[in-house]
Amino acid sequence: MPMKNLIWILAAIMLAGCGDNEEGQDMGLHGDPPGYSLFIWSNESDHRITMTVTDRFEKKEILPGESLLQEEVGFIIPLSLEEYTGNGVTVVFDDGSYGGVFFRTDKVEAFNPCFECNYTVERSNIDGYIPYVRWTYTFTNADYDAAVARGPMKEQYNHTGATCCRHETRPGNISRPGFCRKLCRSRLHSRKISLHL
Repeated sequence: MPMKNLIWILAAIMLAGCGDNEEGQDMGLHGDPPGYSLFIWSNESDHRITMTVTDRFEKKEILPGESLLQEEVGFIIPLSLEEYTGNGVTVVFDDGSYGGVFFRTDKVEAFNPCFECNYTVERSNIDGYIPYVRWTYTFTNADYDAAVARGPMKEQYNHTGATCCRHETRPGNISRPGFCRKLCRSRLHSRKISLHL
């Protein structure tokens, strides 16, 4: 048998092995399945929110009682929150006087939409083999109160004009190691998922 025919036969055998598996899932020539992430920001506060995730979307409005949903496809594994919000998140309440410009820092902070501990996270698989993660952040009036405590948005700019996120400590406030982490945990356990799809 000529070598050319042998190559064609081997190629046909290899292609015949690709296709549906025993469960009927298409495992063809598509390679590894993608991973899906669904990011949800639910507004349970009494305030209108305008949100920007740098390099992802700009100035999307979330009215009280509504949610903003963004789905992202990752390569093999779902996109993480750190990858999605890594360049910063801006949250503005109502007319823009109060809000915050947030980044992921070494210090875990409550009411910061860049930290996993402030989200409800659900992990599952689609069709039993495609990884899927749903991240839900719920804005409440406590987020607004924290924004008021940080001061007006115009004060959240440093001398270079770059935005920064600062943690306001007023006289009499207790600030100790792990304090913000405890706030994050209590916030996480008190959350209820409310989806308006």
